This record gives sequence, structure tokens and C-alpha cells, in this order.
Amino acid sequence: MLGLPDHAFHRAKIATLQASLRSAAHAYLLHATAWRQLQGHALVTALSDIHKVDSWTAAVAAADYLGDFALYPRHDLTLRTLAHRAAPDASLPVAEEPFAHQWTAWTAASSQLRTLTLATLAFGSHASTVPTPAQ
Repeated sequence: MLGLPDHAFHRAKIATLQASLRSAAHAYLLHATAWRQLQGHALVTALSDIHKVDSWTAAVAAADYLGDFALYPRHDLTLRTLAHRAAPDASLPVAEEPFAHQWTAWTAASSQLRTLTLATLAFGSHASTVPTPAQ
């Protein structure tokens, strides 16, 4: 990222992310060794300190890197959309906060939250949006 010319970002259609990506790459060079020792919310907090990286991006990156999807933002639009698609009859709230509360309430342990979130993200996009005929 740091060595790419500006036109490479434009060609890849990510010019709007150029500053954030370079900031993250620079921070990685400075902090990678320490970050590798961090787990859970400590990594999210450290990544959130990167200039031009918001808390949502930090949480998603940490969830992906650690494989700990209990860190994934529970109010995320993608998660909400895929959950509604995967379980249309579950009566899940649409709004961010009520959805996040319900999503957390369905799980008794972080391992269950991790599994529910990862499964929804992985398989929700494959759920049919067309109702199947009654058999």
C-alpha cells in the first residue's frame, strides 16, 4: 500500500480508501509485533486508534483476523440483511439497536454468538429471497 502510486488506487477503484489503507499499512509496520499479541477487544481498540480507521472497520478486521466473530459489530447492516434473509420468519427487529440486543439475547455464551454470526455471514448470502412453494 505504501509503495503504490496514486494511480493504482484509482485504477482499482479504491481511491476513496487510499488514505485509510496507507494509514493502516503504516500503522501495521509500526505495531504489528504488538498487535499479534492482542486478543479480542484489545485488538479492536488498538486498530481503532489508526488514523482514518473507524470502530466498525477495526471490529470487522479483528473478527476476521482472530476468527472471533463475537467481535463482529452486531448492528452491522450486512449482518442484519443476511439474518433476515436466512431466517425470514424469525421476527428479527430491523433497526440497529433492537436487532443487536435480540442477536445477543439469542446466545448464552460468546462461543454461540461467534457461531451464529459466522454462520449467518457465511450462509446468509446463499439463502433464497424467493419463498419456496408449500409442499
